[in-house]
Amino acid sequence: MVTERRRLSFSPGELRHAIELFREDLEEILPPGDIIDLVVKQRPELHVSLTLESRPGAKPVNATLSGSALGAAIVHYCLYKDIPMPRAAEKTIEADGEGLVLCMSLIYSGSQVEWLD
Repeated sequence: MVTERRRLSFSPGELRHAIELFREDLEEILPPGDIIDLVVKQRPELHVSLTLESRPGAKPVNATLSGSALGAAIVHYCLYKDIPMPRAAEKTIEADGEGLVLCMSLIYSGSQVEWLD
């Protein structure tokens, strides 16, 4: 049995782009406005605290993106960027300094691997 482990690191800028793309393409998960600050937090559970500005000079609005929504945004971003991901891989996300890491683990058991596309 062979196990493959991959770690894809996302800088704060890439993470911001992933969240913005997810918000534009799939669903309104955040209040309107530009993301002006983004902080990855590990406690009590992994999430991202965001500060948004609806227009220049307007009072900033704080919002939180849950770990599950963040994971969906990262997977969506990888698909958008054509980053290959095995469909059957176990996927988790972890904080990595100011950024994030998508961890994938896949156990090869002799069957063909199906890739997300």
